[in-house]
Amino acid sequence: ALFEKLEATADAAYSGSAQMLAEYIRRAIELKSAVVRDDERELGDRAILNFGHTVGHALEARGNFTRYRHGEAVALGMLAELVIGAELGVTRPELFTRTRDLLGRLGLPTSVTTSELDAAWGFIASDKKRSHGTIRLPLPTTLGSAMVHKIPISSLKAPRLPS
Repeated sequence: ALFEKLEATADAAYSGSAQMLAEYIRRAIELKSAVVRDDERELGDRAILNFGHTVGHALEARGNFTRYRHGEAVALGMLAELVIGAELGVTRPELFTRTRDLLGRLGLPTSVTTSELDAAWGFIASDKKRSHGTIRLPLPTTLGSAMVHKIPISSLKAPRLPS
């Protein structure tokens, strides 16, 4: 519901409605707090909060932590991970377009060059969510639902973001 509400009002929220933006931030914090409260040790649903962070952290590391701000890198990571989910058949493909459009309307980057993504990909193997040659990657299935998938790192390759 929060995603859809933000879709409907993103232009107003981004263009200067501080009150509206504060309300979205407050609601996002409430949702995140509830997930953390219910899974303090990240044994279940809490891992879904890492959506976008695996690829985002790789982009940050590749750019020596100066190329992108954290939120920008995570936004690009979300898009890359949506493509990965679609390629694995777990994510509905239209989520990429909706998410890309919304992130763009909020002033976040929505494209990264293939060469930059390829160069960042080596940092995936050192991500803290890896274990025994696999990585735990939270992937949305539908709007508002996600599952954490253990994926062999050797089978992951840098996705190509549609333009």
